[in-house]
Amino acid sequence: MKKILKRSTLVVIVMAGVLLFSSCMKKSLIDTYDKTYAVHTAGNPAFFATGAQFDQMIAQGKTKVYVNPSVYVVTGHDDAVVSSYSKGIADEITKAMKNYGYTIVDVEDDADFVMNAVNIKLYFSLISWVPGSAYLDPYLAFWGGYYPWLPIYTITVATNVLRVEMIEAESLRKYRDWYVNTWMPSNPGKTPGKAHVPAEYQVNIPWVAEVIGDLEDKNVNDNTRILVNLPSAFVQSSYLDVNH
Repeated sequence: MKKILKRSTLVVIVMAGVLLFSSCMKKSLIDTYDKTYAVHTAGNPAFFATGAQFDQMIAQGKTKVYVNPSVYVVTGHDDAVVSSYSKGIADEITKAMKNYGYTIVDVEDDADFVMNAVNIKLYFSLISWVPGSAYLDPYLAFWGGYYPWLPIYTITVATNVLRVEMIEAESLRKYRDWYVNTWMPSNPGKTPGKAHVPAEYQVNIPWVAEVIGDLEDKNVNDNTRILVNLPSAFVQSSYLDVNH
């Protein structure tokens, strides 16, 4: 009987240890994903320079902002779809722009600036790496076919990126007019590159922000991490403040 009790006690201790170890691993994994996230912002120095276009627009009262309520998810494999977290993302952008003194409008045609966001989820798979070299080759068969004696590692990388753009609305309207009335009739089915667009019709994007991290491929976690990090994009871009 004592032997049975001892064995039962041992089993309980082992199981408890396994559960504790598993919970530690799970927490460590989640922490690792969280820690990969970073926020990058960039503003056009010429646009925000003292006395430049930004100051001129503020002086004229042109600080109305339209926040696009639809945030599309782009994977590169399937057609883009509207994110189920569009409202949360748009709400964070709206709140930040209000705090910086902008007036939010419901119609894009009434806006001086347009805020647009897109969630890009990219998957890179079958990338091969030869130890001791900085060379990455997406064609695993090439290395395996010609150099079978080298140790090859196959890497799969998945990134989660939310890109937010602040667009000067008048330039956007001019570009759309040029695209519909000039480009499309002459180039059906084709998308213009920047080199194709005359300077006077190019879209003016004075500010961009990117929230970047590893993709866990679980919508709740991936989208939550974007929402948690998005406010800092505006905090670190205080030059957006219209009351500066």
